[in-house]
This record gives sequence, C-alpha cells and structure tokens, in this order.
Amino acid sequence: MNISVATSADRKYGQHAGVMIFSLLSNLSSDVSADIYILDGGIRRGDKKKILSLTKSFKARIYFVPAGDSSYKGYHLSFFPSRAIYYRLALGSLIPADVKKLLYLDSDILVRKDVSALWNTQLDINIIAGVNDPYVGFYEREYYKAYDLAKYINSGVLLIDMNAWRREGIGENARKLASGNQYMMPDQDAINNAVQGKVMMLDPKYNVMPPFFKPEEYGEFTQKYFSQDIVSRLRSEAVIVHFCGTAKPWHRDMKNPFTKEYWTYLKRSPWRDYEVPKAAYPSRHPSQSIKKYYIEKYVPYAIRIRYEALKSFVRGRLGKDSVPKKK
Repeated sequence: MNISVATSADRKYGQHAGVMIFSLLSNLSSDVSADIYILDGGIRRGDKKKILSLTKSFKARIYFVPAGDSSYKGYHLSFFPSRAIYYRLALGSLIPADVKKLLYLDSDILVRKDVSALWNTQLDINIIAGVNDPYVGFYEREYYKAYDLAKYINSGVLLIDMNAWRREGIGENARKLASGNQYMMPDQDAINNAVQGKVMMLDPKYNVMPPFFKPEEYGEFTQKYFSQDIVSRLRSEAVIVHFCGTAKPWHRDMKNPFTKEYWTYLKRSPWRDYEVPKAAYPSRHPSQSIKKYYIEKYVPYAIRIRYEALKSFVRGRLGKDSVPKKK
C-alpha cells in the first residue's frame, strides 16, 4: 500500500517538518510506502538535505513543491507568525493530479503510531475528514454562528478526497474567503466555510491537541466534546499529537504529556544534535532581540488568551451559554 502525505514549512519550520516526517515513517508498517509532498516556503538547504536522507532508511519518495509564499502577502495572519498556514489552500494545484487521496499534516506534529487505519478511512460523500477543534467555542466570534460547530474541524490533520476538493473548488473558494476576511483562525475558518459541512469527524486520537488535557480552561464547548474519559484514553491511544499554539516541544519547558516522546524521536532523527537555545522561543531572527521578539509576537497572543478565558469563565458563572448557536 502507498499513501500520499503533504505538509507545509518555511525557513523556520524545515527541521520541525523533518522530525514530523521521521516520526511518520518510523511508524509505518513494513508493507506501506509513502509519497510525501512538502509545500516549500523557503526551507533551508541543510534541512532539505536531511529530509531527503530519510529516503535511505524508509520506503518513501519526498518532493519539495514551491508554495508561492509571496502570493499570500497581505493576507490576515491573526496571531500566526507565518504565511505558511495558507499553503494548504493550494493543494489542488500543487499536488499532482493523479493523487486522489491525501493526508495533510502540519509540521508541528508527532506521529506515534501507524496511520494506515486513518488512511483507509472511507470518506463516502464527504470532502475531508478531521477532528473537532477544541478552541472554536473558546473564541467567540459573530461569524461562528454560521458554522455547525459540531462539524468544525482543526486544519492541522486533514484526510482529503482530492477529486472532490478539486471538483468543488474548495481551495480556490477558501482562498477567496481568507483574502477577504479577518478570520481568527485564517486558513481553518476558510476551509470549514468552503466545505459546507461535507466533513467526516474522526476520533480525537488522530489529532490530539493541548486543550484536550485542560478542557476546563477552554469553556463549555471543549468540555462538552472532550470529556475526562476521552482525555484519559488519548494519553495511551494517541496516534497523532498536534502541538498547536505558541508553545512547542522544541521550546524550553513546554508542559505537554508528549513532549518527552517528541524529543525521543528528535534525538533519533537527522536533527539529533539540536539543542534548545537559551531563548525560550528560538524562531526569532538573530538580529532581533529576545525582548522585542517576545513583545511583538507573544504578548498580544497571551493577553488575548487570558481575556477569552476570563470572559468564558464569567459567562459560565452568570449562566450564559458561551457556545454560539446556529441560526
């Protein structure tokens, strides 16, 4: 069996995409091979070389596909640091036409188990499959009232029927929506809007995100869909762990049940010599002071997170429903 996988990375995320790919290939069954398409927004030559070296140890073919980063200039980024979030919107034109099915994985991911069962999922009449996003009920936005939040998925792990994606112009429609709106979750909101509910919901084990382990901090919506029983199960059954948010396992002191496991894979990968820099967030440009980087990139995000948490808490205490109702 052969699977087709895509991911996105720019100059700052080449290593992280590489470790994700290494973990993916390390867990594939011996009878499974992979074609991997990396939507490339300027990955360093050294990281490319290391990524390509994985083909010597695993049954994989790896392709770097220019992502056209400059075409997303002016797009709203919300609190995201890179235009790479938008690359997935162009999958229909960037991935070869003979690819009928695709597993898209963000680069800040750890694959812990074989994804063959996920790959073999039948999408039926649906265009994509994904896991309910635990943040959506936390961020109260007026436009979310138009969404069926029970079918609103995180865009970091997507199983896609590429024929339907192309036929219905999902990427093009999502791009138009993203370019014309100030979305909170830019690419994700656009994709969920474009697919119009043609979504298959996956078991959360295929996209385990940080809020799963602290649902009480993310409002009633997260607590409703991710009970303590589910959270307990995910600690052992997680297939794909998604380190979404600003804190990453390659930063200092990230508190996540899977951080140590991530480092186990990293130290077995071609990036085994990587050490965490003194800066807590090492993705800053060398010419930029740590203080300035912190202020510009993370203080606004931290303030927003705390404000939303407080607002959700107050609404809960007042007995108000913090989950937008669909009209």
